[in-house]
Amino acid sequence: MNHDYAMDGGRQLSLLHEIITSDEETLTEEDFKPLSNKDMEDWNDERHDRYQLSLTEYQELTFHSAVYPGAGEVDSVAALSYCGLGLGGETGEVLDHLKKIQRDSDGEVSSERREAISGELGDVLWYLARTAAELGLDLNTVAKDNLDKLFDRKARGVIQGSGDKR
Repeated sequence: MNHDYAMDGGRQLSLLHEIITSDEETLTEEDFKPLSNKDMEDWNDERHDRYQLSLTEYQELTFHSAVYPGAGEVDSVAALSYCGLGLGGETGEVLDHLKKIQRDSDGEVSSERREAISGELGDVLWYLARTAAELGLDLNTVAKDNLDKLFDRKARGVIQGSGDKR
């Protein structure tokens, strides 16, 4: 089944913009308190499949699996290096799967390949969330600011092209 994402891309971006901008939050030290055993049991319960996470909530939860030098120390060079290298590595794994779709599957995306890419995208998201956290940035705000930039470019007719300041 082919879907023309370009046709409804503007509608999807508008909806995403509404969702992201509706609930801007700032991370505080309280957000990084350890999860209790009860919290973990609740998360691992089947009910978590029905829970919708904001980007901020996801970012807060990543702290509990952040085990690397300097984790949680804003602007730590060790943490930023670790997260940056992880982000690059996981992005490479996504790209490798995309390459194999062309090379090995004549452009057909199997359910197995889609599942593998989903897992790798989850890893990319984790490293992205941790990189933002290590810089003291809220991922909801980063996403909102990015959409604001893109909507502004589209309104001015410069969404295509190159350069950050267009």
